[in-house]
Amino acid sequence: MFRLVAWAAVALLTVLSLVPGQMRPHAFASGHLEHFAAYFLTSSAFALAYRGWAKVVLITFCLSSYAGILEILQLWIPGRHSQLSDFLVSSAGACTGAALLSIVLLFFHPHES
Repeated sequence: MFRLVAWAAVALLTVLSLVPGQMRPHAFASGHLEHFAAYFLTSSAFALAYRGWAKVVLITFCLSSYAGILEILQLWIPGRHSQLSDFLVSSAGACTGAALLSIVLLFFHPHES
């Protein structure tokens, strides 16, 4: 179930990152908060779906790389802009979500790590 949620979150990140600016909904007043929350929740879902520290490192690397790719692709999307700060906030969300969830899982289920 968590794997389905995690991959659905990646699909949602893709759609919301690549639709023209006027079509994209906004959940928060701050774009950086939206980036952080989206990647935090996505990496948390992946950390639940694919447990273990080695997988957490891979999750954060892949999601951070994907955030960079999506930012670059926004250069060609009308009404969108690509910013280094958006990439950094997205990467921070990915790292924080996966690490925090892994620590919580380690605390509550030490035999599963």
